[in-house]
Amino acid sequence: MNVPIYLGCLLMSIFAINKIIAEPMIECDPTVIRSQSTKIPDSEFCNKYFECLGGNLTEKYCSTGYHFSDIEDECVEVSSLVTSGNCATATTTSVALNGTLNATPTPTPNLRQSCKIFGVCSQKCNDTGGIVRCSCIEGFKLEEKDNKTCTLIGKWKLLYLTNSVVGYGGGDRKRTHTIKSENSAVFTGVTFDARKNYACWTDASEFAGGVYCSHFNGSKLETIVNSGIGYPQSVALDWVTSNIYFVDWGRKEILVCRSGINTCSVIVTQHVGSPNDLVLEPNQGLMFWTNQIGNHKIMRADMDGRNLITLLSSDLKAIQGLAIDHSTSTLYWIDTKFDKLESCLLDGKDRRVIISGNRLFFDAFFIDVFGDSVFWTNRNTSKIMVKMRIVI
Repeated sequence: MNVPIYLGCLLMSIFAINKIIAEPMIECDPTVIRSQSTKIPDSEFCNKYFECLGGNLTEKYCSTGYHFSDIEDECVEVSSLVTSGNCATATTTSVALNGTLNATPTPTPNLRQSCKIFGVCSQKCNDTGGIVRCSCIEGFKLEEKDNKTCTLIGKWKLLYLTNSVVGYGGGDRKRTHTIKSENSAVFTGVTFDARKNYACWTDASEFAGGVYCSHFNGSKLETIVNSGIGYPQSVALDWVTSNIYFVDWGRKEILVCRSGINTCSVIVTQHVGSPNDLVLEPNQGLMFWTNQIGNHKIMRADMDGRNLITLLSSDLKAIQGLAIDHSTSTLYWIDTKFDKLESCLLDGKDRRVIISGNRLFFDAFFIDVFGDSVFWTNRNTSKIMVKMRIVI
């Protein structure tokens, strides 16, 4: 029997989920103090990893018989791993990478086109006198074969939750890991902090309702807030400040919890009727959510709650999930009534239908975008669906 609220399946058969977050987990933050370091596993070799220290990324290797574990955050004996995966062992050389994994080639001009044409570039687009030059955000590289497609450098993670489990799997779909498991929980939303390697989630259960965070290995469990709230639902993290935003569906409010002091403030009390998703664009200081009271709307406000506007209100019947492509500043959503995936710019302009028909989205619930793909969960088949977006 399918779960009526928490939808989709990781690896198509293991966990029913209700939200996907697919983001590149590659960062070397130059603001991190020099005495601290983070480690990033290599996408190809089991015994290879990168250490980020003082903004510089250095290639490193484990000793013979050891593989790097992203759970333990160190080299461990191969025999102690649950599975080592099907990856090769690299020969040991050491190369300083000067703070970034992104080795994007110098953008090469494409044919005479316009950046106004949707999908002419996978990510960034610069139009100079009708000559289009495509480029990529950090963590991606431009494919020389077409000079428009951006592909990820390294690994990515699929963060998921069920009614009682928060976990993640690798982009290779070979392994899954449990972050938090609680039989009495009612987990309703999940997000992550890539810099801290932390996951945060909302629990709407009667006696433990609140917002919680922990390391991806389940350690350092932290209670952000667990009192004075109604029914916490969608949650999102501001990667600039590490503040946590969430929707209180019961009280029809949006709150922000400030990093480090775990003090939460109500910032929006209007137009928060029956929201099912909340997304942030920290680079521009914006947040977006759905208002499903009466005619469905997509709302926008500054991340302090000011300058609230109705971004879109026409031709919306049943919005299920929001997602932002930060590389193109584009908002995406699914309308299950019209059976289509739509997008617009963050100011509401350039609205367009990306995919429609063939009953693809009748049973969709949550959505996310990553690279050139869109992911969504299907409530009828309990699977994660994925499809390429349009790239010319």
